[in-house]
Amino acid sequence: MSIAVLITYLEDIVSPGPDYLPLATEDVFATHWLPAAATSNCVWMPLFQSGAPVPIEDIPTVLDEFRRLRNQFAVVVDGSTKADVRERSAWLIDELEKIDLSTIKSMFIG
Repeated sequence: MSIAVLITYLEDIVSPGPDYLPLATEDVFATHWLPAAATSNCVWMPLFQSGAPVPIEDIPTVLDEFRRLRNQFAVVVDGSTKADVRERSAWLIDELEKIDLSTIKSMFIG
């Protein structure tokens, strides 16, 4: 299994952004993302292990949690964070920041 961001756009959007953004395998999410989320006091991240809809108004808060984790992953202590986890977190934020929130109909992460 894997964790991903699933986005549905409003129907009248001509060129919507991506509708599927892979985050991590379930194992990598449990091994790296969840412990980092606990350290960073993230509220949303633990919900994504089983999957959760993200209300449009909460997307900025979720994006902020992703940024906190990206910053935490950037600090390598004893090689405990894989390079691909750091790269994936940076890539995911870049992709999400490109999306105009007013074009999103719904978002689900899980």
